[in-house]
Amino acid sequence: ARSDGLAGSSVAELATQRVLVESLGGSYHSIVGDDIPAAVLNFARANNATQIVIGASRRNPVVAALTGPGTGMAITRTSGTIDVHVISHDYIGKGRVLPR
Repeated sequence: ARSDGLAGSSVAELATQRVLVESLGGSYHSIVGDDIPAAVLNFARANNATQIVIGASRRNPVVAALTGPGTGMAITRTSGTIDVHVISHDYIGKGRVLPR
């Protein structure tokens, strides 16, 4: 089974994040695809985005070492002229639960 990267998140938590993003003048989009980095970059390019903001990986360092670069690194490596901003947070390396 493929994970959507939002394990443990609730509809209310996602709605709160949507409100925050929009209150800061950003736009919030849900993107679906089997190849997450490609789906994000395809969407960004189709909408002439110049910047992507992502959170730092929540993957456990041991898992990351065994499975290779994660979604954020893949987006960064293949973004081309799109700037990628990686935001740190207290949940780095602590699992896939979405921070509140």
